[in-house]
Amino acid sequence: MKELSSLPESVDWSAEGHVNPTIPQQGGCGSCWTFALTATVESHLSIATNEPPLSLSEQSVLQCTPNPDHCGGTGGCEGSTVEIGLNYIADLTAKKEGGMYNLSDVPYSPSSTQSCEDVTKDSTASVGVTGWTQLPTNDLKATLNAVAQRGPVAIAAAAGDWALYEKGVFTPTSNDAKVNHAILLVGYGIDEDTGEKYYKIRNSWGPGFGEEGYIRVLRTDEDSSNCKMDDDPLVGLACALDDSGNKIDVQPVKVCGVSGVLFDVSYPIGVHKIDVADQS
Repeated sequence: MKELSSLPESVDWSAEGHVNPTIPQQGGCGSCWTFALTATVESHLSIATNEPPLSLSEQSVLQCTPNPDHCGGTGGCEGSTVEIGLNYIADLTAKKEGGMYNLSDVPYSPSSTQSCEDVTKDSTASVGVTGWTQLPTNDLKATLNAVAQRGPVAIAAAAGDWALYEKGVFTPTSNDAKVNHAILLVGYGIDEDTGEKYYKIRNSWGPGFGEEGYIRVLRTDEDSSNCKMDDDPLVGLACALDDSGNKIDVQPVKVCGVSGVLFDVSYPIGVHKIDVADQS
């Protein structure tokens, strides 16, 4: 792993053409985890093939991903985690029973009442993943290395203050550390006017949010030690139940970086187009 001083001063995968230029709108559904997941798969496929990003569907992930331990919510629009979703897609890929679908075949609906089976009926998965990587929590060095050398990554954040963001490098006005949102970290850089370092993040609140759908969050070289305590981790990533279905005594967790952006970082591996003839 490279030292921070050895990494590029700035990285922007969206400028390189490896981030879907269409900014999604999740609507009134807690489906951010599916949008962060889908965006990472789109980007890593684009990087692997050196082709423009495909538009993949969040809907099958939203409707079909099991979440028996209630991690990050109770599933679907009530929340889950990127890692659970990636694990589900990797399992389908390994069994040759599916994967990610084209958005044109399985469109997104924030209020869908369809069953999992109905969502993908008569559609064929087009993209698979072989696995996923979760970085060490609250690790600036690992995160910037992954972004610089691998591609965009899915992250979690305390986004309670983001709604009023319009432009520039964002710094929270409150001490809110409740991680409650999942998004795509596409790069990092230095603001030309202020000299402030930032993380560049693609949101799922439509193109009218922030800087054409993006937010730039303040970054410092000490972000791994710039930490707060999240007193309600069930809203973010924590699991409410153990494998036996018993309630877990969930404790506060440390989240680092502005808006807690270093707390949870993951990305898919082995992203590839699926050979239709190879599916069962």
